[in-house]
Parts: sequence; C-alpha cells; structure tokens
Amino acid sequence: MLKQTFYLTALLLCSCIFYSKAKSQSVPQRLSLGFSIGIDKISPEILTKAKANGVEYIETSINRYIDSAGNFLLTDDEMVEKVRAAKK
Repeated sequence: MLKQTFYLTALLLCSCIFYSKAKSQSVPQRLSLGFSIGIDKISPEILTKAKANGVEYIETSINRYIDSAGNFLLTDDEMVEKVRAAKK
C-alpha cells in the first residue's frame, strides 16, 4: 500500500511539473505568408490584392522565358527590361 501511494504521489508530482513547463512555453512566431508567381504575371492589381490579404512577399521565376533545352528565349537586354518592369 505504501509503495502504491509513493508511485501515485511521484506520478502526480511529475505531471504537475511537466504541465507547468508546457504551459509556460511562449507562443510561436507568426509565419510569413507569401506566394509564387511568374514574372510575366506580376501587375500592380495583383500586388495590391496580395498586400490587402496579408501577403508579405512573393517569389517569382523566369521560366516563361526559357525553353525546354534551358536556353533563354530573349536577349539579355530584353530580360533586364522585363525584370525592371516587374520590379516597378
């Protein structure tokens, strides 16, 4: 009987310690929200809607301007112009 009481007391003590430890941990940080979009589809309207809905960043790609063999479809100057237009 004494052994059983000892184990129950130890179990209760451990559960109280772990419960208070778990409860005291801080709330995790809010994750950033973003989405991926092709560089040819970026527009002020899309960015305005995204910002209004809590989107903090976008990722973009230039896949639209690369063929299946991995070659650029545009010249360097044309690519720079596309990127500058999207950045505006």
